[in-house]
Amino acid sequence: MSYYKSYYMLKNLSIEWLKLKNYRTFWWLIGLFVLCLIGSNYITYQLKVVTSMQSKGGLDLLLGSPFSFPDVWQAVSYVSSYVLFLPGFLMVILITNEYNFKTHRQNIIDGMSRTEFALTKIFMAVILSILSTIVVVLITIVTGLTAGSSFSLTGSVYILYFLLQALTYTLGGLLLGTLLKKSGLSIAIYLIYIGFIKNLISFLLDRYAGGIGSYMPVKSSDELIPMPFFKQVTKSLITPPDGTWLLIMTIFFIVAFYWITVKRFKTQDL
Repeated sequence: MSYYKSYYMLKNLSIEWLKLKNYRTFWWLIGLFVLCLIGSNYITYQLKVVTSMQSKGGLDLLLGSPFSFPDVWQAVSYVSSYVLFLPGFLMVILITNEYNFKTHRQNIIDGMSRTEFALTKIFMAVILSILSTIVVVLITIVTGLTAGSSFSLTGSVYILYFLLQALTYTLGGLLLGTLLKKSGLSIAIYLIYIGFIKNLISFLLDRYAGGIGSYMPVKSSDELIPMPFFKQVTKSLITPPDGTWLLIMTIFFIVAFYWITVKRFKTQDL
């Protein structure tokens, strides 16, 4: 039974690859994402080097050594998280294209079950998240060694947090596109929520509802990786949310996004 499941999943993924290999938007967004990952970390690292030199090392008392091992795991994961909206954006486009061009309907007619179709898209989101994490690992290692520090796995738990964050964005984008179907509306709501509404709701809930804003969808995964700069200052000014509950809520939302996506596609009209 497991052999046949693996066979059909590989077959479905090969069908997915045929859709993507000549799709320019897919490759442009992948290239832009990788470029942003490398560029954002390079610029942040260079800013740290320049400001440290200009202050003759005085600023290091506040900044610490965020780009040296072991802190570099947190620093690169934190900086990289700001461009994670791109893989989620890509998943919105990929699933809404299925509805726009009716390719999902053709896949079902050709023998793919609704569950298999949904799981194939979910697996694509997982692959995209894992590949993103691998790129971040490589950037982390190069940055840490460039900073002149010795390699260390201490603090590498932030890579796991980055993976969970990536899954939240990609599966969240997939779910939104599955619910709304229309590309323009889905893209608009996705970008508005990620860029504005998420933080607004979090702020209001923190202020008026007992500090629960950090545990909202997507926001909980964002909070898993706190800002690695000026740690001593932020510790004295900001009370961080409970890390265990952030992890629990992040995993809860990932599972919820998965379950709702499969359930929705199994029941909605084609």
